[in-house]
Amino acid sequence: MNGTFVRVNPEPFIFTRFNASGDGTFSVSCIPNKTRKMRQIYIHFLLIILAQTANSQVPRTQISVTDFKVNNAIVMGNSETTIVNSLGPYVGMGTPLTVIENWEIEGVTVKVLRYLGQGEFKMLDGKLRDFEITGSGIPIHYNGSIFKVGDNISVLSTIFPVSFTNRYTKTIVLDIVGTSNGQTIVSDEGFAIHYDPNTNLITKIRYSRRP
Repeated sequence: MNGTFVRVNPEPFIFTRFNASGDGTFSVSCIPNKTRKMRQIYIHFLLIILAQTANSQVPRTQISVTDFKVNNAIVMGNSETTIVNSLGPYVGMGTPLTVIENWEIEGVTVKVLRYLGQGEFKMLDGKLRDFEITGSGIPIHYNGSIFKVGDNISVLSTIFPVSFTNRYTKTIVLDIVGTSNGQTIVSDEGFAIHYDPNTNLITKIRYSRRP
């Protein structure tokens, strides 16, 4: 399976049928719809379906959210103070220039700590919820290994062997897991390492979690 894609009509729509084939391609049937909010809701649920389908079809390396640290100091759920202590002041810190972002589907507002040329960290209720790293100055530490933007993806072959073997054309995806009643549960959180297929160099590292 080389990847997944969704093709949608740019006109207003509602999804009425979702089909997934074994080769990782998807098709969606649509009917007209007038409200932007409704389109967003249907897109949101479609993405959940896509993620669940992909999870069931592609073996991936499973890690815990506590297994990795950003810059060997930052873990998910940390405060703004922890991030600033590790990375320094972000753009607009302490001024009205601080970026605020609305997640309309979830109905929440997040604060964005932006580091030009390096990445951004999104805070919900004062805790780190989401990050995207685009520069080589912010490495990821995982169980004694280190990788960063600009590295060749070959470094991931021994760190995340299952996900590396089953990588997509431009992305290596990890499953975030936890336990419940003694059972391993794959969460709806996502850890993705993006790379340029022409050079095999890592271009972006993304962790995403939604309420």
